[in-house]
Amino acid sequence: MLHSCSLINMINDFCNLIFKWLEMILFNFILFYFIYLNSFILIKKNNIY
Repeated sequence: MLHSCSLINMINDFCNLIFKWLEMILFNFILFYFIYLNSFILIKKNNIY
């Protein structure tokens, strides 16, 4: 009983870690993409004018 409970806790901690990791990667990717897109638009505008 105690062994299965600790195993469930371990799996739960592992899942939390994975979700935090995925969230961080997704957030950084969106941020990077947004900055990249903005700089690309600025460069295009500067080339036009």
